Amino acid sequence: MKQRSKHQHSKRSKRAKMLSDKRPDDPLIDASLIAHIEKQMVDASDSTEICGYFEVDSGNTLKIREPYYKGTITETGRHTCQRHGHPTKYLWHTHPINAKFYPSEEDIYTVIKHKVYSYIFTPIGYWTLHCQEGERIIKQTKQRTKKRGSKKRRAKSSKSSSLQILKSINKSLMHQALDYRTIRDPEERLEVAKEHSSQPIIHRYESALMREFPGLYVQWTPL
Repeated sequence: MKQRSKHQHSKRSKRAKMLSDKRPDDPLIDASLIAHIEKQMVDASDSTEICGYFEVDSGNTLKIREPYYKGTITETGRHTCQRHGHPTKYLWHTHPINAKFYPSEEDIYTVIKHKVYSYIFTPIGYWTLHCQEGERIIKQTKQRTKKRGSKKRRAKSSKSSSLQILKSINKSLMHQALDYRTIRDPEERLEVAKEHSSQPIIHRYESALMREFPGLYVQWTPL
């Protein structure tokens, strides 16, 4: 029992250390902003992604920069949303009911490469991602991939190395762990994600991303 207790304490300590990477001066999200975005999601169709930029006010609180935009679905079924206008380093977009509630590989890669903040809102909660390291992490990831795999399996570029790892994490720690292979209905998938038993899965997912990409911060906030 003592050994198990020490092991659990070690796991909690590692997670606490990774979460401590969040800087105290990071901007805040208040309840009114969340309520506003939730309303936009309700008013839009179940398949429409919404995106835009945030600004930071004098109280270090995020606010929406107008206008924001509605996305489309590609021929392959992928949700996409194009931002316009002068960019800020605070990006946001939604994942509607019929999309996965967790970040895509491209969502995470954008944060790492461009050293931005990204907030992803879903019907059951939102993700906060940011990274201050950028290209250095991507290059280190490529080096680790080279050491791990055979020549045939090695990725051709730093980007593909990172996307390869992100795809693997998304597939094994979220899609498969939440049994999305057998659950097809979008609303049922969200119900599974809301269950108390899913929280350890989400915590392992956060930890895996931050372990594979040191300097990346990931946090899920359920609503």
